[in-house]
This record gives sequence, structure tokens and C-alpha cells, in this order.
Amino acid sequence: MSSGPVVESVDLDWLPAAVDVSSATSNAAAAMNLEQMERNALLRALESSRWNVSQAARLLGITRDALRYRIEKHGLSVPE
Repeated sequence: MSSGPVVESVDLDWLPAAVDVSSATSNAAAAMNLEQMERNALLRALESSRWNVSQAARLLGITRDALRYRIEKHGLSVPE
């Protein structure tokens, strides 16, 4: 997914190009934003793979077990 040895936000089209964490008023606010970003990234990968966990995990560069953990963590489920 990266053009070089370091993955940057431009390599991941679902993340904003720049995130200014220093402007966050607290660690909780920054964590909430990271949680939202993680949830959005999960949803995009799952939707683009039609909820195929193996394909979505490959897109995200994580294991299926890690993806299943995060799906449960965020309370995500296949839309009806």
C-alpha cells in the first residue's frame, strides 16, 4: 500500500492527509478522534470487500483475528 518503506497518510486514501493532534484539548479528545478514524477505516475496508473479513484484513494490513477483534470492539455488524 505504500510507495516506500514508510506508510504515510497519503498512502491510505481513507485517512486525512494531516491530523493536528496538538490542537486537541485533552488525550481523551485525541483518543476519541483516533477511535473514530479507526472505525471509519474498518468500515471502508469492510464495505469495499463486501464484508469479506480476509480481504478487508489484507487491505488494512492486519490479521483476520485483529480485524475481528476491532469489529467487536466497535460494535460493527453486517448491514441488513
